Amino acid sequence: MDTIPWLAISIGLLLLGLLVVGVMVYRYRDEPIEPDYRTFFILGVIWLPLGLGTDNPAFWIIGLAFMAIGLANHAKWKDAPRWRDLPDHQRRVRLVVLGVILGLVLLTGLILVYQLILG
Repeated sequence: MDTIPWLAISIGLLLLGLLVVGVMVYRYRDEPIEPDYRTFFILGVIWLPLGLGTDNPAFWIIGLAFMAIGLANHAKWKDAPRWRDLPDHQRRVRLVVLGVILGLVLLTGLILVYQLILG
């Protein structure tokens, strides 16, 4: 039980350090970073049902905020490149990443089913 405060303190210090590094990188950058508001909307679409499904108001409130920011700046959405317009090496990298993610999802599902049947 004595390790819980130290764990919380170390996580807080890590987050504070990441915030300081992020502010320094953002501040000393030559060109301003334009956010991709389409991504904000997609994050909101993901977080809203997650919050409703887990009955966690923090998740669905954050989801609503992301969706509102994305929709309010709908005119500034960036177009995603089409698959056929990507160079060959980028296509291969995306296929590998997609394969790894789908493999992990499949493995997690099999472990959960195995636990439910035998557990």
